[in-house]
Amino acid sequence: MDEKNNVTTFPVKNGPYAEKSLRSENIHELYKDRVATILKSGHGFTVFAPTFKWVEAKEYRKEFHTTTQNWLSHLRIERLEGSSSFKIWAGDNARQEIKHLIMLHFYQNKVTRKQRLINSLPCSERHANRIIKAAVESGQIITEQDAGLANMVIYKPSTSMVHEYEESLAAYYRKTYNDSKESSFRQRWKYVVDEFDKFIDLRNQVFPETVLEAVTSKRYVENKKKK
Repeated sequence: MDEKNNVTTFPVKNGPYAEKSLRSENIHELYKDRVATILKSGHGFTVFAPTFKWVEAKEYRKEFHTTTQNWLSHLRIERLEGSSSFKIWAGDNARQEIKHLIMLHFYQNKVTRKQRLINSLPCSERHANRIIKAAVESGQIITEQDAGLANMVIYKPSTSMVHEYEESLAAYYRKTYNDSKESSFRQRWKYVVDEFDKFIDLRNQVFPETVLEAVTSKRYVENKKKK
């Protein structure tokens, strides 16, 4: 167990997320149960936790992992080390910490234990539970039982949360690249954006439309309806 980060750590090959390739998988077969669910429900999307990661996303996710880790560290440094007067700017950072922490664990191939997550937050357990309940009800977080420990609740991001989080991060990198004409990091930012765009283009090519709706985000379905 990784006590420092309040998570259970698995070896990558045995962690909660296996690796698969967009170029070699039978997409219809892989998602047939999910597609059947959305067609039956009539909602146009469904909510579930990913069980694997696409190897084609590995390059840009290295950078997304670092950025997520940095943002979370910054929030916690301000909370733990800032003066009493400066902490007025912190606001309700619990929501942000939950979001970044769960995505950080996704990138690290880890799962998050409920009680350890709550204990790490800058708020009461009651307030933390309200935030988590809202996130679960909105389809952002998936609750599961830890197979190794009875009555131990763990959290994972839903496929919708992963896609919207990464869409937001890609937009951040794109804007940073466009706004920083003289930065020595521009080529690195462009590389990350290009890798993300390549993955999205490939995914959109190989995924049938019904599957794409089932495994991306609610935003994808909502934007489609606006067109």
